[in-house]
Amino acid sequence: EEVSGEPNEPLRAIAVDATAPYLEAWGVTPHLVATESDPSRFLSVDDGNASKAAARLCMYWKKRAQIFGERAFLSLRDCSGSGALDEAAVRILDKGAAVQHPDDTKGSPVFCSDPSRVDDGLKTPG
Repeated sequence: EEVSGEPNEPLRAIAVDATAPYLEAWGVTPHLVATESDPSRFLSVDDGNASKAAARLCMYWKKRAQIFGERAFLSLRDCSGSGALDEAAVRILDKGAAVQHPDDTKGSPVFCSDPSRVDDGLKTPG
């Protein structure tokens, strides 16, 4: 599916430094931005307020860049160790430290975490 166009008008009201990670992501991989940070979900959370949703969307990409660094523009859904999650993070998930449950009634993903499994997930296999 082709993704085209420009970021929405509400982004123009947000400080340039706050929009930078989002705009960089959009420039590098617009399809990933569209699929992993669907603006309609942000609008839904903010009851249709486009300005609030745009600010939340920019904060999402800012935090994602802080957490994943150079891997921020790779898919979070790729659990091979080659996506945003490195091999250590994938091991943590494989140990059951976080488990995805069926989506809630509004279609939002539901996760359950067990921090006691994190240390085991960080150990090098073998």
